Amino acid sequence: MASSAFNGGMASVGDAAAILAALQERSFARAGRATRNSFPPERRMDGYLLEQVLRTRSYLVVATTRGDGRPHATPSSFIWLDGKIWLPTEPHTRGPATSRLRRMRRWF
Repeated sequence: MASSAFNGGMASVGDAAAILAALQERSFARAGRATRNSFPPERRMDGYLLEQVLRTRSYLVVATTRGDGRPHATPSSFIWLDGKIWLPTEPHTRGPATSRLRRMRRWF
């Protein structure tokens, strides 16, 4: 398993919320106009609410972009632990989980 290393260490509740809010802003900055218009800032969850949702779920949709810019989304199990998202990946194999990990590394 590999983790998304938000800050390379443990994150407190406030830190995790701030990191999630920043990640969301970064995602929307790279999104197309249709996505940004569908989810204007006043309709988005804040970092604290994002963290609360992650604490109560065990599945999420991982959305990344392929090398050619096309979007890719897939459901995945995950664990929220100490302010980090842990996703099931195998970095030394071929397959969907490896591709997901490679695309996610571009963000962190």
